[in-house]
Amino acid sequence: MFNEEIDIPCPECGHEASKTVDWVKANDELSCRRCGSVIELENEKHLLIIEHVTQSITKLRRSLAKFRKEPRGARRLR
Repeated sequence: MFNEEIDIPCPECGHEASKTVDWVKANDELSCRRCGSVIELENEKHLLIIEHVTQSITKLRRSLAKFRKEPRGARRLR
């Protein structure tokens, strides 16, 4: 459903791995490609970030859908 990517930093070396929101939701851990450390994904911080990103994407999609539906002359400058 959500193919948008988020960057997940390795707590050991700082290398960031890009994964989709759906991938992160479906997996418990990620191995860092640089140093090999295992990054635990099922902690509260990651889940809150994923939830926030998911909500933001949903709101953006709704806004864009409303914008596309407006007649061309009905758009107002703000």
